[in-house]
Amino acid sequence: MVTKGASILIIGAVLLVLASEPCIQREERRDPISRRIRLKYIGDCLAFQTPTLAFQVDPLLSLQLVPSSIQELAVDLSEIRRYMRLYMPRNLRNLVDTTDVVMLSNSAADYFTADWLRWISRGTESSGLGLIMIGGLSSFGGFDGYVVYPDWGRTEVGDLLPVETVRIGGLDGHIDFAFKLAPRRAEDPLISAFDWTRGPNFFAINVVSARTGSDLLAVSDPQGHPLIAYWEVGEGSALAFTSTWGNPWGNDFFRWEYFGDFSADLVYYSAGLEIPDPEVVHRIRLILEDFEISRGIVRSVIDFVDRLGGGTGRVQGLYDDLLLRKTEAEEAYIDQEYVSCLDQMNVLLDEMKGVSDAAIRAKDAAFVWIYLIEWCAVTGAVFLSGYFLYYAMVRRGLYRRVRSTRTG
Repeated sequence: MVTKGASILIIGAVLLVLASEPCIQREERRDPISRRIRLKYIGDCLAFQTPTLAFQVDPLLSLQLVPSSIQELAVDLSEIRRYMRLYMPRNLRNLVDTTDVVMLSNSAADYFTADWLRWISRGTESSGLGLIMIGGLSSFGGFDGYVVYPDWGRTEVGDLLPVETVRIGGLDGHIDFAFKLAPRRAEDPLISAFDWTRGPNFFAINVVSARTGSDLLAVSDPQGHPLIAYWEVGEGSALAFTSTWGNPWGNDFFRWEYFGDFSADLVYYSAGLEIPDPEVVHRIRLILEDFEISRGIVRSVIDFVDRLGGGTGRVQGLYDDLLLRKTEAEEAYIDQEYVSCLDQMNVLLDEMKGVSDAAIRAKDAAFVWIYLIEWCAVTGAVFLSGYFLYYAMVRRGLYRRVRSTRTG
């Protein structure tokens, strides 16, 4: 027989377990065919100080870029309008069928039509999309002291965010100060993956307040402003990260060793996927970046040798084989078999270095033939010139001049 005191203890233990459970409860959201997360990155994606490269090399992400931010002057307003006409969804069905996570990073609300805002909202709430908003001058409330950007909180997208803006002197805004990330839910998988005592500094934050019912995962240290908030809305989820990687807010964040890993984890988390071991995945991403650099060099050398007319058949065969095996390694990553992917990529990177050496030898061989042909051409020209010189200047001395010639 269970006593009243024992019942209270049991209930308390159950509540403690439930409180320690990760925030993510919904099903994974990714492409059912490729099994990749289709990320629509809207905003500062063409600026230098962003995770675009990290997203591009991540095997689990299929990246769609929609440049719509003047961050670092990467694009101007006319280009933003053109890019959004080209790459924003044509209707709700198009968005839902091609996208798993929408990331809005330092993009102003008035760049979006009412239809786009409504489709993002409905796609999140009714079709299970993940929604992420990253900070910046034009994010959340958006006020930089000179330009007042529209308040995202007054849009259909803003209604889904786990935060709402706070007024400062009648205007939405941000605060410039140095701070670190302080976990509020240290056991959450997004937060527990990294040692934040050794994390980067941030230098500005959008001032918001967490909404009732949202999970406040991290705040600023000092001052305690909400930094990361998350909740599930309908079938989907919404995450707010109120600082950013852009210059100057995220100068230290961008240079942090795990910047690419944490940025990708934001997407994994919003898609309902398990957060991987940061050390293993960090090593994989470094190898993938090195492999991609080597691959680009080899591809350039092969194309150069082809234009020279050199033989590239053997090198091309080795190159194609490596790319095929890299696809197999990426499949292991997509299956979240990270150790297997790491082992395969270590081998492939070593072999790519060998293919690079073979491509350089093919280039050298092509240059040998070019030098030989040039030598033959120059030598032939010298002999031919000498012959004409001899004929014109020396042999003519053997003949006697005449005053006139006989004519018919």
